[in-house]
Amino acid sequence: MERRLHLADEEIGKLRSQLEHAAVATAEHVALVENLRARAADAEPLEGRLHAADEEISKLRSQLEHAAVATAAHDAHVENLRARAADAEPLEHRLRAADEGDRKLRSQLEHAAVAAAEHEALVENLRARAADAGP
Repeated sequence: MERRLHLADEEIGKLRSQLEHAAVATAEHVALVENLRARAADAEPLEGRLHAADEEISKLRSQLEHAAVATAAHDAHVENLRARAADAEPLEHRLRAADEGDRKLRSQLEHAAVAAAEHEALVENLRARAADAGP
C-alpha cells in the first residue's frame, strides 16, 4: 500500500507539473488571443480606409480615362488647326497679292476717271468752238 501511495504521489506530482505547464500555456494563449483581438480592432478602421481608398482610386481611374479621351480629342483638334493654319499661309499670300492688284486697279480706275473727265471737258470745249465757228 505504501508503494501505491508513493506511485499516487508521483502521479500527483506529474499531474501538478502538467497542470502548471497547462496554466502557463493557457496564460500565453489568453495573452495571444488578447493581442490578436487588439490587432483586429486596430485593423477595422484600416479596412474602412482601404475601402475608401479603393473607391477613390476607382473614381480617379475613371477621371483619368475621361481625361485621356479629352486629351486625344484636343490633340486631334490642335492637329486640325495646324493643318488649317498651314493651308491658310498660302491663302494669305494670295490674298495679299489680290489686295495689291485691287489697289493697282483702283488707282488705274481713278486715273482713267480723271482722264475721262479731262477728255469730256476737251470734247465739250471742241463742240463749243465748232458751234462758234459755224457751218
